[in-house]
Amino acid sequence: MYTTKRAQPLGLLISLGALLLAPAALAAPTLEQELSAIEWIPTKAALLRHGANVDARLRGIAAQGGKPLARHRALGALRLFPSADSAKFLRNVVERNRGVRGGVNALYLQQALSSYAAVVGPEALEYAAAFLPHQSIDMRCYAAEAVRLTRSPRARATLLARLEVETSPTVKAELLQQLRRLAIDELRAAGKAE
Repeated sequence: MYTTKRAQPLGLLISLGALLLAPAALAAPTLEQELSAIEWIPTKAALLRHGANVDARLRGIAAQGGKPLARHRALGALRLFPSADSAKFLRNVVERNRGVRGGVNALYLQQALSSYAAVVGPEALEYAAAFLPHQSIDMRCYAAEAVRLTRSPRARATLLARLEVETSPTVKAELLQQLRRLAIDELRAAGKAE
């Protein structure tokens, strides 16, 4: 583009103006805004930048009637902040949505079950395993993940038992995937995998 020496100060002025306005435009996103991003799922470190009581704030976002994606992500992020309050909250979400057949509430159920299993640990095995014969293929896949996330010594046997009776090729593939991930988790715990 052709410019004259007279136009250059105007361009400099516009650039300086943009720099002055940039801090307002680049203000730190709220926790809900970060959870609502389409392509980016915040890490635990990113969530911790939002200050104290992140788990309580995540429960608040998951409980309110806000953006469905933010609620879904908040339910998932609660697994990063295990606490008795989070366990109780997640179990309530699962129970409240237990009978849903589809829609966004089914997504909340799936995410809450996996997070509940991760937060509670081995004591959640039987609860998570109860969803393995669920009528929904998606729910059975999430139940397989939840069983693995319990970190129970009986998780492998539970997944193998379901694999023997499962009829859906999709769920069978997920059960095998969770068995592989369980083996990797066990190797990491023993210090033999990266």
